[in-house]
Amino acid sequence: DMGRDLAKFLGSRPTALMRGYGAVVVVSGMREALYIAYYPEPAAMLHMQAMAIAELLCPAPGDVLTIFPRPGP
Repeated sequence: DMGRDLAKFLGSRPTALMRGYGAVVVVSGMREALYIAYYPEPAAMLHMQAMAIAELLCPAPGDVLTIFPRPGP
């Protein structure tokens, strides 16, 4: 069942991008949902622009949270 697979993938994550479907956001409030739903697109645009300039190195998961603390209201 697709719903069960999505729930398993999400786990404690607030969002997922689904090829051909868009995004799903699962949080407790509308303000946080809007915040989380908005920022993946500008982040992806910046990533694509950076890739056009030079080879990117992928940071370790802990490094991302150190540089960008978990967003939210």
